[in-house]
Amino acid sequence: MAARLAWDEISPKINPYSSENRLIFMTGPLTGTLAPTSGRTIVCSVSPRIYPQPWYTRSTFGGYWGPELKYAGIDGIVIQGKAASPKYIWIEDGEVDISNAKRLSGKGTYATQKALKKLHGDSVQVACIGPAGENLVRFATIQHNLTNSAGQVGFGAVMGSKKLKAIAVRGTCGVKIAEPERFLELCRYVKRQALPGHMAVRSSPRPGRIQCTHACTTPCGAVIYRNLKSVFSDGFINATPLCNDCNWFGKPENGLLVHYEADGLKVKGWPGWDKSTAVEFTSLCEDLGLCTWVLQTLAPWLTKCVDDGIRNIGGLKLDPLEAEWWWKFLHMIARREGAGDIFAEDLIRAAEKLDLNLDVARFQMPAWGAPAHRDSRQNDRHPSPGYIVTALQWAMASRDPFNSEHSYTLLQHYIDQYNLGEGTKAEKAFAQDIRHR
Repeated sequence: MAARLAWDEISPKINPYSSENRLIFMTGPLTGTLAPTSGRTIVCSVSPRIYPQPWYTRSTFGGYWGPELKYAGIDGIVIQGKAASPKYIWIEDGEVDISNAKRLSGKGTYATQKALKKLHGDSVQVACIGPAGENLVRFATIQHNLTNSAGQVGFGAVMGSKKLKAIAVRGTCGVKIAEPERFLELCRYVKRQALPGHMAVRSSPRPGRIQCTHACTTPCGAVIYRNLKSVFSDGFINATPLCNDCNWFGKPENGLLVHYEADGLKVKGWPGWDKSTAVEFTSLCEDLGLCTWVLQTLAPWLTKCVDDGIRNIGGLKLDPLEAEWWWKFLHMIARREGAGDIFAEDLIRAAEKLDLNLDVARFQMPAWGAPAHRDSRQNDRHPSPGYIVTALQWAMASRDPFNSEHSYTLLQHYIDQYNLGEGTKAEKAFAQDIRHR
């Protein structure tokens, strides 16, 4: 539905920051119900991050904002134009108001959500941008709750270009189901199919772990950290980082830097960094509204520069293995201060402007200027034809296609059974057919 709206309304080759660009938030027909995996919201627009030519693409975020929009009686939002001063949209049961957001300008995403909840009530669901979005950082995110975000493709910058700080939603209308008993039966069936094999074992609740998205069936392991001692201040933090917190760990085997010997790009860890550092950096990115893949893309490139004898870029002394250096650097990027202004344009554009290690930058960000969510057959168990699916995703996607994502686990379950000679006759036949295809 979002793609059709964009096809009809967005002109070819439009600038992502043009007032005529649309920013589309869309739910699905089952959003707000118990239907497994129905809780995500899709965001579509022309992305400022796509390289070399910005174009239309999509991003999604989880949490509870999409269902709340449905409870307010609205399926989707199309935002067009540009305000003269900062605004936020307030939606309550079908009524829409565009309000002054001057007092929210410059605030992080956590403070923004807290302020709007204080104003409109704790039940309000908020999607907002941080300083990175306001300053048009090309990889700025739209954030919701503690850790849900539409990241990667820079829609936070599109939102910032329209002077839109946040969209707060409250709905009490609910979603009506024509045949509740039959619907519940189908939901249970789909959940069983969506969690085969090893995923089903992991689906039961575990201590300290939460469900971060409405109707989610994937046990990704979101953990609440309470009163974690801050590394960069005298206080404590509460956070709910997801998979990207491990990107900041200090052990070399946990540092998810790309190993690429051909160009001298090697895996390196960060001495002295622990879980507290990892969690706080993830939370900082989410509060500033920066895509948390920023380390995975920038750190190997910056480390390569240091290995090549480059010690200073744009007046910034390079020290990418030091946590304090990264803390300051991320703030510089989000606010476009000093050398942060160069890297706010993203790695490929920065490398191109500086004429430094452009081949390495392209390797780091192969998907039309976006970093690969996961590479190659990293998560596939062999032998597996699952890579055929991800290859097709790479060929057809307008950004990184989430290759090796959870969507292939259903097929993987049947394939494993076939390889082991297990499963029912029907399951074996299905798996054999997949292999042949």
